[in-house]
Amino acid sequence: MFYSIGSAVLWATTGIFIKYLHAIPVGHLLWFRFLLAMMLSVLIFAIGRRAIERGKLLAWRGFGLASLMTAYYIFATTAFSLAPVSLVVLVIAATPVIAFILQFIKFRMYHLHQVVGFVVTLTGISIYVAIQSGNGNLVLSLTTWIGAACALGAACVRALYAVIVWHQALAGEKNTESNKGPDALLLSLKTVLLGSVICIPGLFIGSSPALPDHFSLLMLLGLAGIATVLPTLFNTLASARIDPVLHNIICMSTPVLAGAFAWILLDEKQSVWSVLAAGIIVLGIVISIRKKA
Repeated sequence: MFYSIGSAVLWATTGIFIKYLHAIPVGHLLWFRFLLAMMLSVLIFAIGRRAIERGKLLAWRGFGLASLMTAYYIFATTAFSLAPVSLVVLVIAATPVIAFILQFIKFRMYHLHQVVGFVVTLTGISIYVAIQSGNGNLVLSLTTWIGAACALGAACVRALYAVIVWHQALAGEKNTESNKGPDALLLSLKTVLLGSVICIPGLFIGSSPALPDHFSLLMLLGLAGIATVLPTLFNTLASARIDPVLHNIICMSTPVLAGAFAWILLDEKQSVWSVLAAGIIVLGIVISIRKKA
């Protein structure tokens, strides 16, 4: 559960870094994010004195699974750039429902406390984002619809990733005690390697690519390391250890954590109602992690 909480906390820092990088076009931002994340991943391998076997790194096996998280980052970043944050947050919050449906199709079983916990958590998130977005009318333009579709795509691929990793880990435990599932670090590296290649065309959309200044480079390193490499790694480790529905319910706390970071670092104050909504979200998560009698 530590890894689930860790991935939620680290993903919540994304908005802080992007806030300072708003002048960089989305296509450039994605490429810099993946490229620097790939460099940092290689550095983690080196520090851990783990040799990177080229054959193993470039082997087709694992890229299919890694492509789901690559797609998640592309979908989510695009969604936030096209649609209102409140809408994107609510759509991505549906990730546990998708994971629940996939689990139900696979096993024809469900845990009532997770369903109740999800409903309570989603209620809290709905109240929270409604307060944050104010009373502004949501104009459903074509751009907004595309952004919402990208948010739904992000929710789907993240749920599918969690379910696949969970079942691979279960299969590994049945076959041998030494195999606890996919190699999280290698999957993380393949995720950002794939993203850095796929996003190259984005550099040539809009203005010509330019090297970031020192402050922007520092924020990009934070976006790549704190908000990409580490949460991707933690997400895989969590997906291999706890039920994917529960893992994604815990990750629903990300919007509230992002609001807390903005309050602390950007002086974006939260209202009493926002704090109460956060309490409802925590209550939903507590219900979800309750053990069956």
